Amino acid sequence: MTDYFVGEYPLAGRFNTLESEEDNLDLFDLRHDDCKSRVELISEPDNAYDERAVSVRVDNKHVGFIPKTANVPIYHLIEQQFRFFAVFESGEEKRGNEGVWIRVFMEDS
Repeated sequence: MTDYFVGEYPLAGRFNTLESEEDNLDLFDLRHDDCKSRVELISEPDNAYDERAVSVRVDNKHVGFIPKTANVPIYHLIEQQFRFFAVFESGEEKRGNEGVWIRVFMEDS
C-alpha cells in the first residue's frame, strides 16, 4: 500500500507547542508507523468557528486543527470516507519558527 502526501501545515488551535502538558504527550515521539494507527483527522461540521473544521487527534485526544485556510479540500475528502493521518514536525527545526507543523498523508484504501 502507498500513502499519498497531501501537504504540510502549521498545527492550529489548542496545542501549538511542543508538548501537551495536561496529556503529557510528546508529539515528536510518534514515529511514522505510530502515526498511522494513532493520529486521525476528523471533520467537525458542528464546529462553532468553522463548519469545515478538521480536528487533529492523537489517541482520540484533540491536539489541534488543520488551519482554516487549508482545511476545505481535506474536509470534503474525509466526508467522502477517505482516511488521513499526520506526522508532526518542529517548526523551529524546519522553518526557523516555533510551533508544531504537520505533514498530512492520505491512506491508500
